[in-house]
Formats: sequence, C-alpha cells, structure tokens
Amino acid sequence: MTLATAGDRDADNSLADPPRAQEVGGPQTRSAGAVQYPTIRRAEELTEQLQGALTRRVVIEQAKGAVAALRGISTDDAFDLLRTRARSNQRRLVDVAQAVLDEREGPNQSNSAH
Repeated sequence: MTLATAGDRDADNSLADPPRAQEVGGPQTRSAGAVQYPTIRRAEELTEQLQGALTRRVVIEQAKGAVAALRGISTDDAFDLLRTRARSNQRRLVDVAQAVLDEREGPNQSNSAH
C-alpha cells in the first residue's frame, strides 16, 4: 500500500469537485462567448446605424451648401427649401439632397467617375 501525498489527494479531489460556475448555474450556465454574442451583435448593429446616419447627414450638409451657394441664401434657408421639397414630394430629405448633388454634378461628371 502506498501513501498518497497531498498533491495526489488534490488531483483526485479536483476531478470530483466541479468548478464553481458549474455548481452555481449547472449545465444551463452560458459561456462567456454566448453571453457576449448578443451584446457584440447589438454593438455592430448600432455602429451600422450610426454610420448610415452620418453618411446621410454628410449628403444633406453638402446639398445645403450647394443650394445656399447657388441661391445666395443661408444654409438654414437652404435646409428649409430642401425640407419643403421633400415634404411636398413625399420623399426622404436625404433623397432630395442626393438628387440636388447629382443634378449639380451633371451627367458628364457622374459618368466619368465610373
């Protein structure tokens, strides 16, 4: 018969005693990755939404500047004109703004970029 050392006993006990997380949550305990996935996915969605909003805002700001320069009015007045046109035509403001920019570029410039 051999005597077990303290290290041997600890090794045997580690197999019998599951980790604390398993004791608390059992098999239903979600892994860190499973818990983080919805959070990461939500952050990605939010990033996409913010990028889209920023892109739309840039288009609107450029159109405001173009209309203001063309008409010799303030950018606030240019925004009001863009918004009025969008509402009266039941279009999104960004779509009206993009149309202004496209019209300003003209057919020759927009085709040369492609």
